[in-house]
Amino acid sequence: TPKTPQHEQPEGPENPETPVKPEQPEKPEQPEQPNQPEQPEQPEGPVKPEQPEQPNQPEQPEKPEHQRDQKIRRHQ
Repeated sequence: TPKTPQHEQPEGPENPETPVKPEQPEKPEQPEQPNQPEQPEQPEGPVKPEQPEQPNQPEQPEKPEHQRDQKIRRHQ
């Protein structure tokens, strides 16, 4: 029987190590990272979609297009 206690002793050191593993369950807590998926909520900042409202700038390119039309007519 004295041998059995000895076997238990080697297991003792392993137990202290096991508590460290239980800490790993903290990683499962990482699923809280879904907060990052919340970043997609940033699209809520339709500010970018509002940029399409800048079509006012595209109107400037339209001016050169008119000039091109004039050039085309000249070629004709």
